[in-house]
Amino acid sequence: MAAIKMKERSLAGSTGIELARALVVDESWNQLNKLTQLMEMIMYLQHEPVFSKYCFYGCWCLPYGAEAMGKTAGDPVDEIDATCRAKQLCYKCAQLDYGANCKATVGYRFKGYTLNGERRLRCLDTENTCERALCECDRRLAEKLSYLEDTSSFDYHSKYGDFNYAETCVPKCQNCQKWDECCGEYPERYPFFSDYGNKGCCGRKTYYKSVLQCCKNDILQPKGTCQYGYGK
Repeated sequence: MAAIKMKERSLAGSTGIELARALVVDESWNQLNKLTQLMEMIMYLQHEPVFSKYCFYGCWCLPYGAEAMGKTAGDPVDEIDATCRAKQLCYKCAQLDYGANCKATVGYRFKGYTLNGERRLRCLDTENTCERALCECDRRLAEKLSYLEDTSSFDYHSKYGDFNYAETCVPKCQNCQKWDECCGEYPERYPFFSDYGNKGCCGRKTYYKSVLQCCKNDILQPKGTCQYGYGK
């Protein structure tokens, strides 16, 4: 326990930009700028702004640092990790929606502001663009992490703790490489395999078109039972 506390004090003393630079092995400016943006978003909403506790964390929170921002796999180890996974899925949809150049390292514009005594974030890029989509993905991550701030554990740190990423984070998704469509709205949009057009999206749920139909108000019903004039 004493060792963990010592590590925590050491991490808390790291400045954000120093950490960002340390994580970027190849000094890629795109990665550095994007990591800095993500760091600023997260730290703006934290009561104790320590970005390092979300790096090399679990299976999905920058487990390899910024040089492999999209290298993730396995089941989330806790709610923080699940939140990072949702962000990665959101990123995947941004690339599916806006093309291969819409990478995780693409930057965006945002601002922090205070409303009724609470800090909030706002994305500033035009809607329906790659930049806006990625910003919304990161904004939701920062918001959710602000509620989970006190739940992080060094048990899930592969760099600062004893977490073994290679043994724990084993790929389990059978169709991940086949993801070709997305469902839901940003920032909670997620990818899925359409099974060559046989599977569709209704609101935030996926369904097989041979069995179900998406009816009014995004309600799934047995095929052929939608109210006349509605259904897809």
